[in-house]
Amino acid sequence: MEDFTENQGVHITAEVQKSFEILDVDGSFTVSSQFLINFMDRTGLLKDDVRLKEMFEYLESINAIDEDRALTIEEFALAINECHTLFHRALDGSLRVPDFKGFSEAFRQVYNIVEPNTSGHNATYIPQLAEVDPNQFAISVTTIDG
Repeated sequence: MEDFTENQGVHITAEVQKSFEILDVDGSFTVSSQFLINFMDRTGLLKDDVRLKEMFEYLESINAIDEDRALTIEEFALAINECHTLFHRALDGSLRVPDFKGFSEAFRQVYNIVEPNTSGHNATYIPQLAEVDPNQFAISVTTIDG
């Protein structure tokens, strides 16, 4: 069974405590909400990720998205409660793509090389493909982490 403490009715596991301490970069016993949001973004976990919905709803409810708010450990625990496994994987670098910025840049480079190519024609063996605007182009990638 995992160790935890209870602060103001909030269960704080040893893992949450450790994560909080790592993100308390200035030793203030708080975590900046903007630092938390930016950290998630840097790892590729974006605001529109459905797995982070509750986290962002909670941060919004305490006015910690548009403004930087110093989160207490209780607020931090509540914020990551529904996504704690995903959050901890991002924090310890065990996401399948730990360097999301580099990963994204590689696809951006491929896109920029391929996108100007207008040779070829739409497939006609499927009528719906023949009707697609040939100027549309996109790359989509989904990792096992989402």
